[in-house]
Amino acid sequence: MAPDGSQLAQLTSRGNIDTNPRWSPDRERIVFTRFMGPLAEGGTDFELFVINADGTGFTQLTSDNRRTSEADWFS
Repeated sequence: MAPDGSQLAQLTSRGNIDTNPRWSPDRERIVFTRFMGPLAEGGTDFELFVINADGTGFTQLTSDNRRTSEADWFS
Protein backbone atom coordinates (compact mmCIF):
# COMPACT_ATOMS: atom_id res chain seq x y z
CA MET A 1 0.00 0.00 0.00
CA ALA A 2 1.21 3.48 -0.77
CA PRO A 3 1.43 5.96 2.14
CA ASP A 4 -1.81 7.59 0.95
CA GLY A 5 -3.71 4.27 1.17
CA SER A 6 -3.80 3.61 -2.57
CA GLN A 7 -2.19 0.69 -4.43
CA LEU A 8 -3.41 -2.05 -2.09
CA ALA A 9 -1.80 -5.42 -2.76
CA GLN A 10 -2.66 -8.72 -1.11
CA LEU A 11 0.56 -10.64 -0.36
CA THR A 12 -0.87 -13.90 0.97
CA SER A 13 -4.02 -15.82 0.18
CA ARG A 14 -4.72 -17.67 3.41
CA GLY A 15 -7.10 -15.11 4.93
CA ASN A 16 -7.28 -15.15 8.71
CA ILE A 17 -4.80 -18.04 8.80
CA ASP A 18 -1.95 -15.51 8.30
CA THR A 19 -1.69 -13.15 11.29
CA ASN A 20 0.56 -10.84 13.33
CA PRO A 21 2.45 -9.12 10.48
CA ARG A 22 5.50 -7.03 11.41
CA TRP A 23 7.50 -4.80 9.03
CA SER A 24 11.28 -5.14 9.00
CA PRO A 25 13.17 -2.01 10.14
CA ASP A 26 14.16 -1.26 6.53
CA ARG A 27 10.50 -1.66 5.40
CA GLU A 28 11.58 -4.25 2.80
CA ARG A 29 10.10 -7.42 4.36
CA ILE A 30 7.22 -8.60 6.52
CA VAL A 31 7.37 -11.45 9.03
CA PHE A 32 4.07 -13.09 9.96
CA THR A 33 2.53 -16.12 11.68
CA ARG A 34 0.64 -18.82 9.77
CA PHE A 35 -1.77 -21.29 11.37
CA MET A 36 -0.73 -24.70 10.03
CA GLY A 37 -3.36 -26.87 11.74
CA PRO A 38 -3.95 -29.03 14.79
CA LEU A 39 -1.18 -31.18 16.21
CA ALA A 40 -1.66 -34.93 16.75
CA GLU A 41 -0.67 -34.62 20.42
CA GLY A 42 -3.07 -31.72 20.94
CA GLY A 43 -2.70 -28.01 20.53
CA THR A 44 -2.08 -26.18 17.30
CA ASP A 45 0.87 -25.58 15.01
CA PHE A 46 1.83 -22.01 14.12
CA GLU A 47 4.93 -21.27 12.03
CA LEU A 48 6.76 -18.08 11.08
CA PHE A 49 7.14 -16.88 7.49
CA VAL A 50 8.72 -13.88 5.81
CA ILE A 51 7.84 -12.22 2.51
CA ASN A 52 9.28 -9.27 0.63
CA ALA A 53 7.10 -6.17 0.55
CA ASP A 54 6.57 -6.68 -3.20
CA GLY A 55 5.20 -10.21 -2.64
CA THR A 56 8.32 -12.11 -3.70
CA GLY A 57 10.68 -14.19 -1.58
CA PHE A 58 8.04 -16.09 0.41
CA THR A 59 10.04 -18.16 2.92
CA GLN A 60 9.09 -20.38 5.88
CA LEU A 61 11.35 -19.59 8.85
CA THR A 62 10.26 -22.24 11.37
CA SER A 63 9.01 -25.81 11.13
CA ASP A 64 9.02 -27.06 14.69
CA ASN A 65 5.36 -28.05 15.14
CA ARG A 66 4.96 -25.74 18.12
CA ARG A 67 2.89 -22.74 18.96
CA THR A 68 5.17 -20.11 17.45
CA SER A 69 2.68 -17.29 17.49
CA GLU A 70 4.46 -14.01 17.00
CA ALA A 71 7.77 -12.59 15.85
CA ASP A 72 9.36 -9.18 15.65
CA TRP A 73 12.48 -7.64 14.15
CA PHE A 74 15.55 -6.37 15.96
CA SER A 75 17.56 -3.56 14.46
